[in-house]
Amino acid sequence: MKNQIFKFRVSIDKRIYRVLEVKGGMSLYKFAETITKAYDFYFDHCFGFFNVTQGNIFDSEEVYELFTDLEDCESTPGAKGVKKEYVSAVFHPGKKMTFYFDYGDDWHFLTECLEVNEPNSQKKYPQVVEAKGKIEQYPIYDDEDEEDFDDDAFEEAINQR
Repeated sequence: MKNQIFKFRVSIDKRIYRVLEVKGGMSLYKFAETITKAYDFYFDHCFGFFNVTQGNIFDSEEVYELFTDLEDCESTPGAKGVKKEYVSAVFHPGKKMTFYFDYGDDWHFLTECLEVNEPNSQKKYPQVVEAKGKIEQYPIYDDEDEEDFDDDAFEEAINQR
């Protein structure tokens, strides 16, 4: 199954998603990198795959985390790594997992395996076969949207406590 092609729908919501095709022999680490690149995100944070797709992902019984592969990092109890686990060993058609990226900014991607096919010799993998919607990893906030700081309302004495 490592040579077969796994087709995924990876979505942030119903309006923002990517359909990806990847080789079954791709590590979960490389799959995570492929997902982030498909969204034009920097691959610059820790991440994990969790089998809970609604509610608290940390209630998951099946977890694959980068923390497990890193020295001197605490990982979720029972979590497996992502560098030696492969797409073909984790996913099958119909299986859904949450790809959780950037534990600070909290990006949740619903990752659903749609189908498994034989490779097409005319195609290169991985590839994005469909993309809908755009989202910024680090949106630029306009100061005009924020309330102005009121210097008169600021009390230095309270700040000194």
